[in-house]
Amino acid sequence: MARPIPPVPIHSPHSAHASGWSVDQLKEYLEVLIDAREKALRAAIDAQDRATSIALIASDKATAAALASAERAVAKAEAAAERRFEGVNEFRSALSDQQSTLMPRNEVTAALMAINEKSDGRFTANSEKIVALDKRLDRNEGRGQGVSAVWAFSALFIGILGGLVGIALAIYSAFGH
Repeated sequence: MARPIPPVPIHSPHSAHASGWSVDQLKEYLEVLIDAREKALRAAIDAQDRATSIALIASDKATAAALASAERAVAKAEAAAERRFEGVNEFRSALSDQQSTLMPRNEVTAALMAINEKSDGRFTANSEKIVALDKRLDRNEGRGQGVSAVWAFSALFIGILGGLVGIALAIYSAFGH
């Protein structure tokens, strides 16, 4: 327990002692002052410790909140990156599928050239067959016309012959009997 500060003796310049304090009084006075200062310092240090503790707790809470916010932001960024990478992977897969299903330009060019050569050969063969069929039709038409002409001439000849025979019979019957 702290001792009360003793009153400072009032001295006058005419007193026997210049200060009016005894050594014991001075010691007690200084001890009381030191104790009071020590209490004040301890109270100030305790208040500062409490303020520091409160500040550290608040700082810890702010740090925890910032860390949680950063973790949420990182999680969102990772999710966005994952979605973007999924899109990139889908695009790569589509390109890979396209590459495996589509023919390269060199193969297409070679295939088209082979088809053109084959169709040119078939065109030439078909043209030759068409010309041969055309000639055959011409011959058949010529034969048909020849046969028709032969029939026409035969009918004409038979008609003329019949007419001559009729005329001859008519003359023979008119003059010969």
